[in-house]
Amino acid sequence: MRVVLLLLLVYSLPCAGAGQQYEQIAASVSERRVAEWIEALFAMPRVGTPGREALAFLRSPTALGAAGEVTVERYRLPLPSPQVRSELRTGDLRVPLYPLWPNGVRTSSCRVQGPLVYAGSGSLAELSGHHVALQFNSGSNWRNAAALGAAAILFLEPPGTTRREADKKWSSLPLEVPRFYVRAQDAPKVLESTGRHVDVACDQPWVAEEAVNLLVAIPGSDARLRNEWVVFAAYSDTVSVVPGMPHGADQTAGLAALLELVRHFKANPPKRSVLLLVTSGHFQGMAGMRAV
Repeated sequence: MRVVLLLLLVYSLPCAGAGQQYEQIAASVSERRVAEWIEALFAMPRVGTPGREALAFLRSPTALGAAGEVTVERYRLPLPSPQVRSELRTGDLRVPLYPLWPNGVRTSSCRVQGPLVYAGSGSLAELSGHHVALQFNSGSNWRNAAALGAAAILFLEPPGTTRREADKKWSSLPLEVPRFYVRAQDAPKVLESTGRHVDVACDQPWVAEEAVNLLVAIPGSDARLRNEWVVFAAYSDTVSVVPGMPHGADQTAGLAALLELVRHFKANPPKRSVLLLVTSGHFQGMAGMRAV
């Protein structure tokens, strides 16, 4: 992280004398502060675009607002509603479910009923029944259940997982099988319900979310160089195969680095003019960058 920030900062300096300022720049970059930015932001809802809390934080005088007036550009962005919660019901038992990211354009909206089976890792030998509960760490074996006509698939939260496991839960095909994530504290209730008749209900619509890009212009301090502009850009949004749960620590690193640049430029006005650009819709075909 430090090397990347140093390279970005050097580009905002005039070529002559940049080497002499290198030690000053190096001393101004704090990996600890970058980590603090990540910790402050990662749990704030930012699927597709910053939510209200994250937007207020980014515009505040402690973040982008420290560099000057924050201009907000708005546009519409289609997203599966991340606020949706669904439920498994059997008798008096209610288990909250988190819809996965849609299969292509097919969301997890459903109202399905039938027996629940636990299929472990999802091998063909373990699959039978109408609703299927799998361990999340089961690779792409959920496709076996889909191919055999499962009406719904429930993934049970593991003690730990990997990015590779999560990547195997995406589907670009509009498969007619709603999929859900079950938190670890609720997994025993699901396992106790195997063999019973269960009802799974979900309404996960596509919504036209108001997305935002944020821009801050810092005028250059050098009369000869201020008409030359350096643009620093980062995306503010996150994506997850389970959009309704806190996520995005790794996806926040670039934004955290840009906020560290804000702190640097406030203390060390750049000679060239600087434009700080924070876009949204990065994981929707870079919609925010295209809307600038």
